[in-house]
Amino acid sequence: MIVKELNSSYKKSDFPEIFSDEIYFSDLPSGTRIGGYKYKAPYCIKYAVTGFEKYILNDKEYTIKNGEHFLVNNENEVTTHEEGFGKCISIFIDGNTVKEVYNTLCGKLSYKLNNAGFSKLSAPLFYEKSYKNENNKLNLILKKLSTIFVDQKFYDLDEIYPNLNYDLSEALINDQNIHSHYLNNIKVAKHSTLQELYYRLSLGKEYIIDNYNKPFSLKETSSVSMLSPYHFHREFKKVFGMTPMGLHNKIRTQKSLKLVKNSNFSIQEISFLLGFSNCSSFIKSFKSSFGITPLMFRKQN
Repeated sequence: MIVKELNSSYKKSDFPEIFSDEIYFSDLPSGTRIGGYKYKAPYCIKYAVTGFEKYILNDKEYTIKNGEHFLVNNENEVTTHEEGFGKCISIFIDGNTVKEVYNTLCGKLSYKLNNAGFSKLSAPLFYEKSYKNENNKLNLILKKLSTIFVDQKFYDLDEIYPNLNYDLSEALINDQNIHSHYLNNIKVAKHSTLQELYYRLSLGKEYIIDNYNKPFSLKETSSVSMLSPYHFHREFKKVFGMTPMGLHNKIRTQKSLKLVKNSNFSIQEISFLLGFSNCSSFIKSFKSSFGITPLMFRKQN
């Protein structure tokens, strides 16, 4: 893949009419970005290494911050935003490459044997949103690329990733298959409605993850998702397989186990860090989950 660097003096003319298998690495101070630049591209991954970036897609504004990435489907129009600063990686993957990998991974063997030329393949449709720093192969590749680019070791790219376009396509498709599983649980006719509902539910899910150490409020969380409390609760459980409060409790339980086992905080301090109203509530919750009090667990481990 071709790698290009952008500095504060870049112009629209620096970009090609058609993007294909290219990577742009930018390190731009605030106030130097070109806003309002519209372009259609193949599948695109935007990754914020530091700072933040903003983009407009389908009249909706998206922001990615440190360690987050944003996906754009093949041939969708993206508009750049003048706000933002820091280091960012934009990766453009040829649509035929993604189609080939998608049909190899997901297609029937008989079809693949009879269509070696891949001339009439279906194109995957990914969920366009900003993704947090998740523990998956795609994020591992993006983190590795950011290290290569920040250290200016572009010569290492071909050695580490000789088939980067295939590696990214495979990681992207495998990651999206998880989201497709969730999407399949939503019964609506229009794909645009499906995407919008999943987007709103994901906002609520991210809010729960970010605020696990605060008392759970269905009303507050559903308002973040721009859905009524009942609608949010019903669709959330249908899509993610647990209630919003169930996710909140699961995250607090996982965090509590790590803190009790690996930190030097007292049990009372841990209960405060996790947002419990009092220490006895935390002890009761911990024992309910693990069958043992946090103090006894700490002594045994």
